[in-house]
Amino acid sequence: NKGADLFWQVMQSLDVDLSSRRTVVVFGEESDRFSAPLGLEVINLGVIIDEKRIVDLYRAADVLVMTSRQENLPNMIAEAMSCGLPCVAFAVGGIPEQVCHRKSGCLVEPFDVLAMSAELDWVLSSEAQRKNISAWARADAERLYSLDKISRRHIALYEKVVSADRSS
Repeated sequence: NKGADLFWQVMQSLDVDLSSRRTVVVFGEESDRFSAPLGLEVINLGVIIDEKRIVDLYRAADVLVMTSRQENLPNMIAEAMSCGLPCVAFAVGGIPEQVCHRKSGCLVEPFDVLAMSAELDWVLSSEAQRKNISAWARADAERLYSLDKISRRHIALYEKVVSADRSS
C-alpha cells in the first residue's frame, strides 16, 4: 500500500542532475523491502520510535515524497507539514484534504510516476519557492492540526454523541 515500488520509479525518472545531488532517507516498518535504483544514495534508518529524531529528520529534509496507493489522513503528512516540510503525494484518500496543490505541497494524479517526478523537480528547482511552500505547509499545519484545534473537535464530537444518546 505504501507504494515503495512507485517511489523508486519516481526516483529513477528524476532529472539526472537532480537525482545525482540527492540523498534519500527512508524509515519505517517496510523501509528495506525494495532495493533502490543504482546510483542513488539511500540511507535506511528502519523503525524510529524517538519523536525528537523524527522531527529532526523532517526538519533536515527538503521534501517528503508519499507514493502510497491508499491512505486515509496520514500522520506522516501532518507531521511533516508541522515541521514546515513540503509534501509531494499522490492524491489518494484524504491526502487532498491535507495538501493544497502548489501552496503547501504538491498533489499528483494517482500513480503517475512522471508527473510525480515533475512536481518534485518543481518543488526543488528554487530555494525561494521551496521556502515559500514550507511556510504554507507550516501555517496549514498550525491551522489544521494544532492541539487546541484537535481537542476542540474531539470535545465537539463527544458533546454531539452524548446529546444524541440523551435524545434517543
